[in-house]
Amino acid sequence: MDYRSPFEIRKQFLEDSRAAHSPVKRPKHASSDFPNVPKPSGSVNLNLSSLPDDPTALVREVPGEENLKALDASRKRDEAVQQYIEKQNLTLEDSAKYIMEKGSTAQRISFFNHVRDRLVDRNAKTVSSILHILLDSMWAQDPELQCRAPQDIQSFLGLLNFAAFEDLFEVTTTMLMVKTVSVREAWGKLLLSLMAFLNIDQLLEKLVPLALQKSEHAEFQDQRELSCAILGGMCQYLPVNKIEDTVLPRALALCQDTNVGVRQSICQHLGIISRALGVEKAKTRVAPDLFELLNDEERTVSRTAFSCLLDLVEFFGPQYRKEKLYPIIKNYISNPPSEVVSLLIGEFGRFLDEIKGDIGTEEDVNLFAEFFCAAVNKEDEDARVHCAYNFPAVCISLPHSKFPTYLLPCLLKLANDPNVRVKRSIAAGIHELVPILGDKAAVYLEEPVQNLITSKEREVLNVLFEKSLKKLLDCFGVQLSGPSRTSCFEGIAKGLQQSLQFGTTYWYNVKHYIFFVDRYQSFYALTTVCDNFIPSLLAYLKVGANILKDDCASLVAQLLVLTVIKPTTCVQLMNRITSEFGRGASCYLRQCYLRIVRELCKRFSRRFVRERLLECCIELQRDPVPCVRLSLARVLPLLYKGLRLTNPGTFEEEYNNMLQRLQTDKEAEVRDAARVSKEEVDKTERENRREDHRD
Repeated sequence: MDYRSPFEIRKQFLEDSRAAHSPVKRPKHASSDFPNVPKPSGSVNLNLSSLPDDPTALVREVPGEENLKALDASRKRDEAVQQYIEKQNLTLEDSAKYIMEKGSTAQRISFFNHVRDRLVDRNAKTVSSILHILLDSMWAQDPELQCRAPQDIQSFLGLLNFAAFEDLFEVTTTMLMVKTVSVREAWGKLLLSLMAFLNIDQLLEKLVPLALQKSEHAEFQDQRELSCAILGGMCQYLPVNKIEDTVLPRALALCQDTNVGVRQSICQHLGIISRALGVEKAKTRVAPDLFELLNDEERTVSRTAFSCLLDLVEFFGPQYRKEKLYPIIKNYISNPPSEVVSLLIGEFGRFLDEIKGDIGTEEDVNLFAEFFCAAVNKEDEDARVHCAYNFPAVCISLPHSKFPTYLLPCLLKLANDPNVRVKRSIAAGIHELVPILGDKAAVYLEEPVQNLITSKEREVLNVLFEKSLKKLLDCFGVQLSGPSRTSCFEGIAKGLQQSLQFGTTYWYNVKHYIFFVDRYQSFYALTTVCDNFIPSLLAYLKVGANILKDDCASLVAQLLVLTVIKPTTCVQLMNRITSEFGRGASCYLRQCYLRIVRELCKRFSRRFVRERLLECCIELQRDPVPCVRLSLARVLPLLYKGLRLTNPGTFEEEYNNMLQRLQTDKEAEVRDAARVSKEEVDKTERENRREDHRD
């Protein structure tokens, strides 16, 4: 077949359409099959005669003329129904009657969907009356409404009275007999919700016989599965003797059902039945059938049975668990069937924590540890995600002596896993290993933590910063000392630097970076502070988010305090800040300079302010950008600190002129800020004079 453009195909449609409506006779096949032209997919009716002459116009698939007329008639009918309700100002009950009688299926569905909001303030009798109207002809309604109505009815079950529950139960049982599977399933869910509002007598007189009837072989499979759910759900409300007499015999019979789906369904509810019966009766009545289902020839059934067994591990007493359940679980771990491997991996931490007291020999310990290691090395990504999630539970369940041999290699592999979900899961729980590993936590966790920090995935870093890193670094700071601590924190600093290199505009990473540098700065050498931290913060001040610039400026000033022990380094850094920011070409840089000045004035001496800050600030009073002058006006009271106890005339005249100039600035906001600063300066002068007078 030769390639033809959409334009050519479109043109062919038009030509054939015109030919079809001309008096010239065409072969029968020509009206439906065009050579080398693909047929439209689906059952869309293309009215080719209505296509425009312009072959470049878009082709729109529209309903045929008859369908359009039907749609228009339906729209008019819906509008007429709505207008009648509004014009006659019908009550809610009358509206329900009229819509269920005259309205379209869409209007009826909409009424069901919104009726709860209008029933909340009504009494139970009114609610029951409206429900009776809505359900009166449900059997004959459109299947779409029959499927949607049950979920809407569930939303106002709590508003019904005893009589309404009786009526609703009868309608529900009737709807369970329709032929459409989706309708039966929808009403089955309603029946399970309705169970919580029936008393014990109603459960025994109505629901138990219904469940027994639905479990018969003549019923559809979905109804027999529904009977399993009913039998399990009733156990939450019935006394033990009634469960033994009515529910348990049929439930155990369903365990032997010939249908796979039914056996699987009853397996899902054996745990509820067991807990309702109590430990001792569950051991003798339920456990034997559950153990038999573990060997079911169908994998789905045996997997569900094993899942139920794992749910009951903590339910049975320690002696029974050790004698009966532990051998079964150990056998599964030794030779795991393929159908339950994923289940074993997913639930490994949970059931291992329950049976850890039953693992008595070194051989058994190694068996469970080796199973976990094998799971970590699987190619299945979901399996590794489960391993990462279960890792803390596995660590606390196995002896600590096994951590270096088995679990530490697993931790390192998970921390370097190529899958983001795996690393995110291990990052979210790695801090839980600190109390588990005790005084060895820093030794074991240093390398995997550094691997996670160097991860380039944003989700991994977010969860690591948010949940784990603070607890881990606090632990490292306490447990490590000397060169080992310095080396550890230098490596973490390097990883933090890398996290900023690829995300300089992602403020969330920088937020945590600022926090950790501020909290652990005492663990770093001065060279790291000067060569890494301060340059990174200054770089972020240039391009970063405004929400963090004040924090960056504060931390820069705080780190500069550490550099005073090396005056040359401090001077070099201040010269860089003044040249790049204070005299920078961008007004944003000059504003950042004033942010830094504000923080430096709070931390440094009068001499530092006078010698390093005042000169550049005086230059900025004539800045052409109002925002810069506004920032300068607001920082004037802090700059005044540098004038105190100085020789008369040193910067004092320039400062006063600047203060006066800003009060007469052409921008009103700058003038207001300068006047406020002048008041603060005057107040400070008066206080200083009083102090001098006292002296």
